[in-house]
Amino acid sequence: MASSIVAAIIGGIAGAIAGLIGDGFLTGLFSGAIAGGVVGFLFSLAPRSFEDPRIAVESFSPAGFIGAIVGSVAANAGLIGAFISCGAGWVLGLLLPAMLIATMMPRE
Repeated sequence: MASSIVAAIIGGIAGAIAGLIGDGFLTGLFSGAIAGGVVGFLFSLAPRSFEDPRIAVESFSPAGFIGAIVGSVAANAGLIGAFISCGAGWVLGLLLPAMLIATMMPRE
């Protein structure tokens, strides 16, 4: 559940970037969030053992990428908009878990 929510947020941000370049911000945001949530849900269906983390962190970059593609198609962002938002979505999927882990780690 948490994987789908975080993946939907990342996909929504990537879709919103495509929407800023294209015709509609909200169109890109909503369609990217839905696509990102679906990708996060599909990744969470993989079997996990008790030693694995509860959140499927490996789904965040593909969720941003797919959310950007769907958002750019829905918002009519074009090839350049799709390229920029796909790169931003993939990088956001890589950086967001690292930033969250860095802020949650206890400091000595």
